[in-house]
Amino acid sequence: LVFQSYGTNDILDVINQAYGSNVTKKMMFFQGANNLYNIWGYTTNNEIFKSVKNHITVLVNGRVIRNYNIIKAVTDAYASILPI
Repeated sequence: LVFQSYGTNDILDVINQAYGSNVTKKMMFFQGANNLYNIWGYTTNNEIFKSVKNHITVLVNGRVIRNYNIIKAVTDAYASILPI
């Protein structure tokens, strides 16, 4: 077993367990939708960062995924503010 949460269905609980309360306190909710998709999640400002792309966590339908193209899209979109 690598990681087990309390099973509360609260994503902020899981973030708190995985990354600690310092990170959880700085999380900001985002949401957007159009005719093709609905997206929501949490992000932080650039005060909380790791200098390695492996520390970017992406969840799709509640599951952690590791996809180069998605991580590249995120880092390209935020290239001017991410210290990677």
